[in-house]
Amino acid sequence: MQELIGSFVILIGAIFLFSAGLGMLRMPDVFTRMQVGTKASTLGNTLVLVGIAVYHPGWSLTLLIIIYFVLMTNPISSHALARSAHKWKGLNGPSDEPKRTIGPVTGIKRASAVVLVALLGVIFEIIAINYSTRTSLPPLSEAYVSLVPRELGAPNVITGILLTYRAFDTLGEVAVLFMVAAGVGLLLGAGEDKSEALHERSGITSSSEIVQNGADVLVPLIAIFAAYIVMHGHLGPGGGFQGGAVMASCVLLLVLAQPQYRVELARLSVTESLAGILIVLVGIAGMIFAGGFLDNRVLPLGEFGAFFSAGAIPVLSVLLGLKVGCELSVIIERFRS
Repeated sequence: MQELIGSFVILIGAIFLFSAGLGMLRMPDVFTRMQVGTKASTLGNTLVLVGIAVYHPGWSLTLLIIIYFVLMTNPISSHALARSAHKWKGLNGPSDEPKRTIGPVTGIKRASAVVLVALLGVIFEIIAINYSTRTSLPPLSEAYVSLVPRELGAPNVITGILLTYRAFDTLGEVAVLFMVAAGVGLLLGAGEDKSEALHERSGITSSSEIVQNGADVLVPLIAIFAAYIVMHGHLGPGGGFQGGAVMASCVLLLVLAQPQYRVELARLSVTESLAGILIVLVGIAGMIFAGGFLDNRVLPLGEFGAFFSAGAIPVLSVLLGLKVGCELSVIIERFRS
């Protein structure tokens, strides 16, 4: 009965999400699209999360926090978009774009879309009919599931794999993100002085009171949530990458709420560089005092499941979160400037 109720609530939420996507395609202007993209998606996301809570009552508190974020962020973001769209329309005047008429090409496109949706529906139906619950793990997965808690002392198998067994791959991903940030800086940082002078002369209008108050409430909560994700990455879902992305969303919200706010790129660059150097030093320490590069056993494993456990994995997760958060924040600031 519990699974039936949860499935029904999730299905209703999926219907609302589908209506939101359909409305984004069918509505004629930005304001009506914003309505369906905010109201229907908010209700759809909330119902899906409630359905998951029915399935897994132990997750109720975490899902309640996520629902709170959804209920807070969707109206604030839609208000900011509506305000910007209204100003843009006022600056550029009414649109002279002719009304769209349905011609032969439009009819062919719509027919092709209907056929494509029908084919996708058939594919998903075949997948759903042939789906069967896996009763055992593949050999490689089973080996990791047994090795990570025993050798690394980490309940989160994924984090143990990412920060120890395939740590070189993780460093490569961080290097790619660093190159993206550096490339964005080279492309968009050339006119930094000019853009700052223009910013000072233009007298950019501050955001509305709703966005500012929403940022005052959400930024501390998002920062705490990011710290929680980073520091508990070895115990449950989360880690440095995820927490760093959430951390950068604080900077994005501050930039939206306070257009005059300037990100201190020098401090971010120093912090990012120090985090990268410390990650490499922890890796070298693993080679000297443990079994290899980035071996987490360079520190005591501690009690399994405790906050201070899993050796160097929590330290690496914090450093990785700082590095990713700083790099993404630099990208946000470069695009804004």
